[in-house]
Amino acid sequence: MFMKTLFKGVLLGTFGFLSLTPCSALDLLPKRGAPGAAQPSGLIYSYWLMAEGAPVGFKVRVEINGNKVTTIKKPGEALEVTSHLHLGLNTIRFTAIDERRNPAGADSASRLTLTLGPEYRRQVSGPLGNNISVELREKTVQYVRPFGHRSGGESTVEMRFTLKDDPNPGKLAQKYILYSGGAFTGHMIQVAVNGIPILDVASPDFHCDLNPYLTKGANEITFTPTPMEGFPFTSSERQAFGDGGLEVGIATAGEFDPVTFNEPVRQIQPMNQRFVQPGESDAPEKVDTITLVAE
Repeated sequence: MFMKTLFKGVLLGTFGFLSLTPCSALDLLPKRGAPGAAQPSGLIYSYWLMAEGAPVGFKVRVEINGNKVTTIKKPGEALEVTSHLHLGLNTIRFTAIDERRNPAGADSASRLTLTLGPEYRRQVSGPLGNNISVELREKTVQYVRPFGHRSGGESTVEMRFTLKDDPNPGKLAQKYILYSGGAFTGHMIQVAVNGIPILDVASPDFHCDLNPYLTKGANEITFTPTPMEGFPFTSSERQAFGDGGLEVGIATAGEFDPVTFNEPVRQIQPMNQRFVQPGESDAPEKVDTITLVAE
């Protein structure tokens, strides 16, 4: 079962379908470029950082490419971050600061989730036009700060992601998706395509397009897991995972359509190509490489 965030999904069996239902977040910032319009950085989308979930007694300081961007303490906050991004490799740093308090209603299942992704659609409302509803087309980066697993003080997680200006440089006939499922284990999995790191995955409710990074024919996809700072699990919590863990896999979403490629994916079909980081151990699994023959 996938966690409930900006996109909701349920995985129906190993070879079943994953249904994705996009929803919106509110912000009070002025409108910038429309999706698909060229940005000053060369990006073809506007990008947003959104917070969802519940207060967990942490505030999270966010830096993008070395610039301080914002500090988020609760769900419902959103910020357009396009001006901090560029084509190629970007880094985003999340520093969680334990405020040593227990918000009302918080329990072991409470999580604050921060998602960065490209805008698909926005709607402006309100008497001054300052209420903006934004729908994302995918989740380029996702960070989760649970209520539990507290180590006190500060803990930092740095994630990398690559942005491309061509949605299908390999002229592929199929649309390929990278997705994650399973459970949050306190590990981050670096995904590389043909030897080039493209992004880091750390949560079980994530998906993004793979086509910008693939070539037609055989592609080598490498998964490198590492433990993240600031998420101490007890031995009993680890044992409770059993055979479960954080899964990162490859799926298809039908034929690639150059007219509708930028619409959010509603449903994907997982392929029998995936990597699982077991949750029963703090130690990361061995690096693994699979071959995807893209058509």
